Amino acid sequence: METAIVKKIEILLEEMNQDVDSMAEKESESRVRDAATVITKLMEYIKRLDDIILSGSISVHEEIFIFKNLRPLFDGRLVQFQRILEFEQASIYLDLVSRKDLIQKTLRSLEQYFQENLELISYLEMGHSYLDSFYFSNSGGMEPAMIDDVYLFCDKRLNTAMSCKLAIIKGYNWFSSYLHTVGEEGEQYFKSLGNRGKKLKWVFSKNDFVEYVYLIYSSGAFGNASIRDVADVLAEASGIKMPNPYRIFQAIRIRRNRTQFTDRATGNLIKLMDETDENPR
Repeated sequence: METAIVKKIEILLEEMNQDVDSMAEKESESRVRDAATVITKLMEYIKRLDDIILSGSISVHEEIFIFKNLRPLFDGRLVQFQRILEFEQASIYLDLVSRKDLIQKTLRSLEQYFQENLELISYLEMGHSYLDSFYFSNSGGMEPAMIDDVYLFCDKRLNTAMSCKLAIIKGYNWFSSYLHTVGEEGEQYFKSLGNRGKKLKWVFSKNDFVEYVYLIYSSGAFGNASIRDVADVLAEASGIKMPNPYRIFQAIRIRRNRTQFTDRATGNLIKLMDETDENPR
């Protein structure tokens, strides 16, 4: 459909997608902050979309086209990044295994939502239009309502209930792709650790290993990583079944020499340096 208002919205949509995609590619150290920044930018674009829709009269045909084909692409991106923000906030302190479990649990909930809305999804995928005036027009369609609480509020002047639901479906679909990508990153990381770990095997005691873990953790070498994350990664790389680091650490704290592994390792390192000074290669 080539009308002035549709053209304006299509240009705005292209601008939004380019802007958001560019922002999403520039990852910082915090995915939570990245998602929040994108959400703020999306709200600005959606406000501009609302202003266009309210700027003049829209025919029924334009209304159906906008609410079926264009509006959900704006609101869907908002849903996508709201769910990304929610996921990253929930997983920020999780270890790799727990994060993987959360991904699987979230994917199952998304699949359930798709199943619950299979009628609308099938209607759209089959290219039907016989219910468009009911689904995507406020002149004779469904009354808009609050959809999925925090994600979208459907204003009757700017949306329809089915347009909101379609936006959620699109947003969940994009979010699902994000989860699969994140999951694949985790699998590749585990695989790389496993490949390297085949060549290494920890030969000292588990108490020494836990002291080593806390040494690395307390040094801040891995930034804000939790003790559980550090322990899991080092255990995987060292070919050791991870003991309970908290319980063993308590035992280490009360023994006479609390840093016996660290002292021994430091002594061996100094000895190696001295020997290298005497016999440089």
